[in-house]
Amino acid sequence: MGDFQSYINLGFDVSGWDVDPKTVTQANAKGMLGALRDMQAKAKAAGHTLALSMSIGGWSMSNGFHETAASDSSRKSSPKAW
Repeated sequence: MGDFQSYINLGFDVSGWDVDPKTVTQANAKGMLGALRDMQAKAKAAGHTLALSMSIGGWSMSNGFHETAASDSSRKSSPKAW
């Protein structure tokens, strides 16, 4: 599927789209995550519920996974923040 910076690998030149993985939020996500967020908002406006789930960790952008999974408190709080 891709991550929120996949547009770079696909050659799109979209100024202002660079988002640091450490500072990304649901509001400023672009690329695939931004599209999913927008699709969820459109479904809600049409009276539907679109549930999305994320796979955390893996090949790309997994640098923050260790910190998230390292302690009991971070495992409990991180998903709530997203």
